[in-house]
Amino acid sequence: MLYPSIQQLTEDKINRYALVMGTAKSARHVTDLINKEREIAAANAAKEFKIDTEEETAYDKAVTIAIKRIHENKYTIKMPE
Repeated sequence: MLYPSIQQLTEDKINRYALVMGTAKSARHVTDLINKEREIAAANAAKEFKIDTEEETAYDKAVTIAIKRIHENKYTIKMPE
């Protein structure tokens, strides 16, 4: 089950299309960060790595992290005027 729900994410007058596009862009950003961290870890021969916040681990899926960030207003979706 998705948490937060789509209804909770669209309360701020964001339509579902904008939510999907914003989540996809955010997830891509998260994936890029994870890949960069993996490259650094491989170069340093480290076995564990993390992304930019402690509660998010490298084992969380990028879309899950993106949805959490949108819900917590760390990422905002701008609606076209």
